[in-house]
Amino acid sequence: MLWRWFDRPRPFSQGEGFPGFKGRGGQWQWCSSCYAFEHYSGLVPDWWECDLLVDFAALTHKPEATEVARLAHNRE
Repeated sequence: MLWRWFDRPRPFSQGEGFPGFKGRGGQWQWCSSCYAFEHYSGLVPDWWECDLLVDFAALTHKPEATEVARLAHNRE
């Protein structure tokens, strides 16, 4: 199954803004079956909300920290 997660958006500089986006951040997309993944920096959309408790200290370009958080969330 393919998953997507954005990190906390960083606010835009004063006077700079993009309609439909919260700020700059990163996105992870990964398959929990084959572990293929993609990570990039970009704009976080306004609609993005997520209650995963991701360990930001463990967060890298690889999606391990997001997968651990997803699995823990599913056990709740």
